[in-house]
Amino acid sequence: MKKIIVILGVLYTYGCTKTEAPSTPPPIVVQEESIKFTTNIDTGAFYVIDTLPLIITVSSKLPASGVMVSVISTWTDSSKQIHKIDTTIMQPGVSINIPGLKKEGTYSIAVTITSKNTLSNTVSKSLSAINSAIRNFTGYKVASNARQLGSDYWLRGTGVMADLIIQTFQNPLPNSNSYAYQHNFINTGWTSSTCGDFNNDGYIDVFTPGGGQYIGFSFLLYNPITKTFKDTSLLKDKTIKLLTNSNNSFKRSIPVYLNSDNYVDLVIIEGDNFSNPTQIIYSDGMGGYELTSFDALHFVNSAKVMTDGGDVGDLNGDGLPDLVLAANNFTFIYWGKSSYPFFRNDNYTILASDLTNFPNVVNNGTVCSSCSNGVFDIVLKDLNKDNKLDFLLCVVENSNINQRVILNKGTGLFSNSDVLNLPTYARNIQVHDYTQDEVNGDIIAQNGGGINNIFSYWNIYKYKNNNGSYSLDTTSIKFNYNTKQYDGNKGRILYYDFNKDGIKDIGYIDASWGGNNGTFNPVTRQGNIMPFKTVFIKRGDQYIEEDYYQYDPYAKSLLTILKNRFK
Repeated sequence: MKKIIVILGVLYTYGCTKTEAPSTPPPIVVQEESIKFTTNIDTGAFYVIDTLPLIITVSSKLPASGVMVSVISTWTDSSKQIHKIDTTIMQPGVSINIPGLKKEGTYSIAVTITSKNTLSNTVSKSLSAINSAIRNFTGYKVASNARQLGSDYWLRGTGVMADLIIQTFQNPLPNSNSYAYQHNFINTGWTSSTCGDFNNDGYIDVFTPGGGQYIGFSFLLYNPITKTFKDTSLLKDKTIKLLTNSNNSFKRSIPVYLNSDNYVDLVIIEGDNFSNPTQIIYSDGMGGYELTSFDALHFVNSAKVMTDGGDVGDLNGDGLPDLVLAANNFTFIYWGKSSYPFFRNDNYTILASDLTNFPNVVNNGTVCSSCSNGVFDIVLKDLNKDNKLDFLLCVVENSNINQRVILNKGTGLFSNSDVLNLPTYARNIQVHDYTQDEVNGDIIAQNGGGINNIFSYWNIYKYKNNNGSYSLDTTSIKFNYNTKQYDGNKGRILYYDFNKDGIKDIGYIDASWGGNNGTFNPVTRQGNIMPFKTVFIKRGDQYIEEDYYQYDPYAKSLLTILKNRFK
């Protein structure tokens, strides 16, 4: 019995036992490597102009599903988000262009990279980019056809504000009282400044001959490395510090190519002074300049005639620049020559308004009562597009005198039949400068004066071209900033495409820096007016006054330097 029980127990145990399948080991969990990355601007602030080229390199092992990249750019000056990018990458490196960093200031670039397998595997870093106008400035470049464009390009067509450059970079004279001028806006030193390429390096420089007590003699040469203009002298005679010994300033510096080299030469015309003759600064072709006084025969009946202003240009089409000097009732034309001193004082033309009282005018004297009466300055422009430079005469309008034009027939002689009177604008207002709208031929005039001292009035207006005749247009130029109330002595018109829309606009050179230290105060009408500089942008048929500094970030950045000089 026991045997049976044992056998049954054995059979039961065997019957209740089943074979178990071998167990599968648990999967091995591999720890994902923490995200690590670098960028091309990790080493410090990156300077941008508009678009930031950001290169991201993931240095850790990429997850199987890749990583998500998020880039957010913010303009820290206003905490305004500029741009956001979200993308997935499957490779360790990626290049992303971040646009919209146009305004000057600092930008914060937040970069976040996250594993698509493990969202908790993420890392961020904050980068810095700076848009610096001075750091990014490439210089004011000289036009490739500057020589063909001639004097008008350098005086009006570069878009460079010579007055701002001089005030910022010229070394102050010892008695300049921190660059404050105390003579109620009558100084015209900036008017006699001009642009040019005086070291022939392809960058626009600035020149001023000095004017009285507070404005020095300078060649301000642009340095593309330092982004500044260096105050120096290129004259071989380094003892010359000023070109005038009086408190008067020169009327105008005319940049012109007098010889065969590519350096810009200068003809400097004295205004309102017997003692300072017209002077010529001409290049030696090797980086230096010579100074000479032009022995112009400003004599009528042995009496010396005072020169007020003038211009330089090829009047007879022989390829040589001629010199025109205005002297109220007389205009002198000195015909050009190819060698020193570049103008002939033995062959000149006099346009005289009065030969009754001056019957002995010689050297091709021409009776032309309308040509010269009351003329204190002249602008040469080809008004009728016949390839001959015409005369735009600057006068003080009165009951007998209008602004007027002399059309050049190329003969070297002129008569009253060549003169066209322009419509009356306002009596006792003098025109300082002219330019011409190259689209429709309108004459753009800038007037003003010191007759009411610091409250003197200035304006810009047009003589509308009607197929060779002109009508007065005072509505096409719109003031928005009351600029004409600030300072009545604007010196020169600029004609340049400031907003880069392919259409030329109007700017101006201020004639002085204001009354006292500090920026301009519209209530007291004292101080430096430079921070209020405007331009007139052509929009449709109008020129509309707008802030100049929004169109030139480099010039705007100079205000910080200039304001420190006011202190």
